[in-house]
Amino acid sequence: MKNALTLALLLAAAPLTAQTLPEEAPEEPGLFERGAERLLREFMDKMAPALDEAEQAFREMEPALRAMLPMMRELAAMIGDVDQYHMPEKLPNGDILLRRKTEPEPELPERGPGRPMPQPGLPGPAPGDEIEI
Repeated sequence: MKNALTLALLLAAAPLTAQTLPEEAPEEPGLFERGAERLLREFMDKMAPALDEAEQAFREMEPALRAMLPMMRELAAMIGDVDQYHMPEKLPNGDILLRRKTEPEPELPERGPGRPMPQPGLPGPAPGDEIEI
């Protein structure tokens, strides 16, 4: 009887395992995705002529840029960090000046009663030092 019951349960469960789950239909893009796709497509359509012009300009400039490359490398080696310089200035005669930034002047401590006037470049009295007059 146990064997018959086990066999009946196995036979009853077999059709359940043989059934396949329904395939999920691919989700259609939502309103947000369709809007973003349309926006990007319009952007690319409007930018295509400008991108084509830029590509053509770069192709025309390539020989000149290749000729300038060794000079640019030499200039970069001389200058080092560009942040150490002010913006270039072009003079009326055509000269271009690259001014190196100077270190800012140290702030002078405030003068209080009994403290001498600090001189730029000279260390002042340390805080807590007293001066007898």
